[in-house]
Amino acid sequence: MRVIGHVNGAEAAASFSGYLHLQGIENEVEPDGGGRFAIWVRSDDHLETAAAHLGRFLREPQHGDFKGAEMAAAEARARAEAESEARAARTFQRDEIWRRQASAPRLTVALFLACVAVAVFSKLGREIEPVQPLFISEQIVLKPGVPWHEKLVEVRGGQVWRLVTPIFLHFGVAHLVFNMLALLHMGAMIERVCGTRFLAAQVLLLAVASNVGQFITGGPGFGGMSGVLYGLFGYMWMRGRYDPASGLELPHQTVAMMLIWYVICFSGFLPIANTAHTVGLVVGAAWGYLSARRSRHFTG
Repeated sequence: MRVIGHVNGAEAAASFSGYLHLQGIENEVEPDGGGRFAIWVRSDDHLETAAAHLGRFLREPQHGDFKGAEMAAAEARARAEAESEARAARTFQRDEIWRRQASAPRLTVALFLACVAVAVFSKLGREIEPVQPLFISEQIVLKPGVPWHEKLVEVRGGQVWRLVTPIFLHFGVAHLVFNMLALLHMGAMIERVCGTRFLAAQVLLLAVASNVGQFITGGPGFGGMSGVLYGLFGYMWMRGRYDPASGLELPHQTVAMMLIWYVICFSGFLPIANTAHTVGLVVGAAWGYLSARRSRHFTG
């Protein structure tokens, strides 16, 4: 950094410094005694050009090129600062997303392992006796007019885990494989973007809602993760659609496949827990839409 000359008066020095800044020449002004101010230029590559500008300024300080330069330079610096802060914020957000994506989806993996372990233990549902404590109830009450909550004998007796644990039961290879592939895809994505606690809250709420709904309409003989999975799907579908910046947008092919399968399940050809699917989908979609509305990136 070198001095290219001096300017008399603080106002004139500030005006010329601003003019240099607008020309892309970084500089500094320093008092030099007697009302004089030294003009320092940071890069040697700009010395000759800056000196020429200074000579012109000293000859024509009232020229229109120099008027308002100080204010314009201050605005330019403010814009540059704002852009720098915005870049820093974007970098932080990007790094945070990468950090989350690099972290292992621990809850998703734990749910996957639990489902596989139960499937092995029960021989894919062929041996029910060892896994009876996982069903929502072991009692089938056929008396008309009995409220559904009074039928949950074990839950009313303190076995509240039964409201959740049917999600670990699977009957057949296709049932298990389809659900686990969907869990690894959607569960891992939500856990990485929203966090493990958020996914845990979703799984618990969706499990209870879909299991109770299925119990009311079909009794206790059901199991599977699909009610929760349709809830995760509904959440991601609505959140991604109305809040694209959330990072939860699903490919159109996935949305189409999940909806087509949902319709096929109502055909009656397969013993599917349709109420669990419906309850999970409705709860998840409502959750996703309301979450998107609270985002500043909402596009609805």
